Amino acid sequence: MIIQFIQAQKNDTCFFPCHQSEVAFGKLIFIHKNRTVSHGMPINHNKVGLDFIKLPYRPVYMRSTALYLQIRVAVVYRPVFTPAERFIDYRPDSLLKFLLTGSGTKVIVVSEIKATFRGFFRKLLRFKPVEAARPDERVYFEPLFENAHEAMVLCDNEGRVLRINNEFVKLFGYTREEAIGRLVDDLIAPKTLQEEAGAITRGVSVGEKKVFKSIRSQKGGGWIDVSCMAAPIMINGKQAAAYAVYRDITERKRAEQNAQRRTTQAELLYKVGQHIRGKLELQELLAAITKFIFDAFHYYGVALWLMDKKGEFLSIKAFTSSHDNHFPDDFRLCVGKGMIGHAAATGKSQVSGDVGQDPNYIRAADEETQSELAVPIKSGVKVIGVLDIQNDKMDAFDLTDIMLIETLADQIAMAIENAQLYESVKQELAERKRAEQINQTLFSISNAVNTTFNLDELYQSIRNSLSQIIDVGNFFIAIYDREKDIISFPYIVDEIDRIEDFGSQIVQASRSSSLSAEIIKTGSPLFINKSEAIARAEKLGLGFIGTPSELWLGVPLKVKSEVIGAMVVQSYKDPRRYDHKDQEILISVSDQVALAIERKKAEEALRESERQVKTLSKQTEQFGLAAAAIIAMKDEKEIFSKISKAIIEHSDFQCLIISYFKEEWPYRDIIGHGGIEETVIERIRRVEHPKSSHEKIFEVGMALGQFSYYLPHTKKDVLNREAAVFGTGPEPESEEAWHPEDMLFVRMNDEKGNLIGVISVDQSKSGKKPTAETVRPLEIFSSLISQIILYKKAQEELKKAKVEAEAASRAKSEFLA
Repeated sequence: MIIQFIQAQKNDTCFFPCHQSEVAFGKLIFIHKNRTVSHGMPINHNKVGLDFIKLPYRPVYMRSTALYLQIRVAVVYRPVFTPAERFIDYRPDSLLKFLLTGSGTKVIVVSEIKATFRGFFRKLLRFKPVEAARPDERVYFEPLFENAHEAMVLCDNEGRVLRINNEFVKLFGYTREEAIGRLVDDLIAPKTLQEEAGAITRGVSVGEKKVFKSIRSQKGGGWIDVSCMAAPIMINGKQAAAYAVYRDITERKRAEQNAQRRTTQAELLYKVGQHIRGKLELQELLAAITKFIFDAFHYYGVALWLMDKKGEFLSIKAFTSSHDNHFPDDFRLCVGKGMIGHAAATGKSQVSGDVGQDPNYIRAADEETQSELAVPIKSGVKVIGVLDIQNDKMDAFDLTDIMLIETLADQIAMAIENAQLYESVKQELAERKRAEQINQTLFSISNAVNTTFNLDELYQSIRNSLSQIIDVGNFFIAIYDREKDIISFPYIVDEIDRIEDFGSQIVQASRSSSLSAEIIKTGSPLFINKSEAIARAEKLGLGFIGTPSELWLGVPLKVKSEVIGAMVVQSYKDPRRYDHKDQEILISVSDQVALAIERKKAEEALRESERQVKTLSKQTEQFGLAAAAIIAMKDEKEIFSKISKAIIEHSDFQCLIISYFKEEWPYRDIIGHGGIEETVIERIRRVEHPKSSHEKIFEVGMALGQFSYYLPHTKKDVLNREAAVFGTGPEPESEEAWHPEDMLFVRMNDEKGNLIGVISVDQSKSGKKPTAETVRPLEIFSSLISQIILYKKAQEELKKAKVEAEAASRAKSEFLA
């Protein structure tokens, strides 16, 4: 209860009714229900109220606007009224009751807590009720307004300033002349809060009461935190004006923020402690700690740096900020360089309130750090890292901040030690598991030689085994033929490219600058990313074969230090898919892979050799039987038909033409054929084809064995197209396969080695190019055919000579007779 007594009698205790009552003239009296104790005249008991307020005598002055809104108020003072005006009742809102004593003491009792100042502001607005207007009453209220301990402003209903008190002038810096007549929102509301201020003003203008906290601006441009109570002034049921009371709560707000900051700091320490106990993954832990600190204190940036094992460099491991991290992932900071490096080198916290003046500060591009705090993270006395805090305000760190971050650094050190120990154990277990997987893979690859039938199956088995320890989504094996200087790709698994896009071979591999060729030539592994591969290709003036991959990792395949090929994995999407541990894995299994491939190749070669021996033996046997049958034949046409049939049936070819050269046009006879239509044979019989045309074929063709020449389709231009018959069918995938337009020619020579005819064959049954071994039976047959032809020719010549001799003898006998 706030009470103000002016010129009241000392030691009097007064009881004033809360409701209307009438008091007798004279001194102040005691009133208690139906009895009166007084030094003066008795009062009318019928008008005594039933509720009372006890007002002890002591001066109590108004200190707080808030209190006026919470309690009843009674004011006793001595007015200049005449005794005749012994009772005045302001009835508009039934709030003020005036009691006038004969001694000239006037009592104001406010029995409701609805805007204690209403009657007060009636005087300020010169409100004069008909019953009892007093033009000089405002004199008593003006000092109350002016001397109030809070900043007060009186405005019209549009928010235009009518009057301000002394505290308003002190708080906001505006003189009365500068303030009166201006809109209060334009005067003290910041531009960014105009919408909020306008809403409050509009609310008060329609009779609403507003109590709020906000920010208001001062004349000099400064901002202060204020609490405000704004309310309308009602007269005769109508709003006449409005008033607002402002209190500067800047210091209180700052104290609250500091208290909140301390609370947040304590919570952060607790959270970090909890997180340390709950997190063992180092990178996850460090990232969470920087985020905790950043979220709790809204620093400009928080970073964690860890020292390398040698204690020479620091690497950033976690970073949370309101700006981008300008350091690349592989950035390393030398110990002793910059504030962070100095903190690591000295083992002491480094703080700068203005980094622009700090010679140790290193500024990255496009960042606005003004203050920095670098605290070493220690394990015992050894520095293992640095916790770096950045702020975009100057002098942002005080002693409390430093102590907090140093405490955090100690907890982080324990966390790092625990996490590193956990990772060390985890890594050891992972390495053991990986070693077991590698051993299992090596055994699987070694065993695959025995469990697979051919190289294709072996390559697939190798990939399946490797998939247990490394990603082989994009995988290929390259094999190097040193004699032919060719790199082939017998096995490729690729998500994007097909082997048809870039070919299945690299010829003249020793001159090639491809990545696979480089591995084979150097005998060293190659680990290269996309940008490096492109830069390498541009430097060497090479075009890219296939789609560039984000990562390309290849290792050589060696048998007894000799490179037989390469094994490659690559990633088109993830530039971090492989690392140097994956390279070590491939190296560790490459020798076993190479040995398995070499053993399988030897096994296949032996199997192929056995097959060829059987085939050749069978062919030789069949050719021998055919030759024996031919010798007994006398019909030449039947003989060559039998020979042609034997070659088609027992050789690797489906088409055959046997040509015998002669002196007359068209200079050759087709004495045998097979697998070709008669109409085609009849057509080419009439095409001129002398012996000299075949001599050119033997010059450009590839010699195989003693009499055979392989003519690849790439050199078919040497042929007379009208006299040639080409095979049909799709082009093969491998360069080692027989092409439909390839041809094989076998010479038929006389006893002096002169060319007398040619066996030309086409359409390989096996789909393989001929070798010296595969053409040997055909060469034997060609020799046999040559001997038969020569024998038949000799027989014909002998028969002719005999006929001629007999004719000559007969002619001689006839002459002598």
